[in-house]
Amino acid sequence: MRKSKFTEEQIIRVLKEVDAGAKVQDVVRRLGITKTTFYRWKSKYGGLEVSDAKRAPRARGREPEAEDARRGSHARQAGAAAPSRKKMVGRDAETLSAG
Repeated sequence: MRKSKFTEEQIIRVLKEVDAGAKVQDVVRRLGITKTTFYRWKSKYGGLEVSDAKRAPRARGREPEAEDARRGSHARQAGAAAPSRKKMVGRDAETLSAG
């Protein structure tokens, strides 16, 4: 996943700015982001304080290492399943040609 050019602290400050009365349209234009990005941030970081983000950098979401491990094990499982299917097809093909 692509790394954001905004830190979690900066994102939370932007959300607070809009909560204080700034218009979403003005904020997204100034930052050069889309409204979709803003509302994605709001769903992920809404309700957090800057101190929460500093205290627990990954308070919302998974740890990157755990995410990589999960993806890796899933890829290994998929990779392990594919050759066994090929072997089964290969055995069936031999049985059919021999019979």
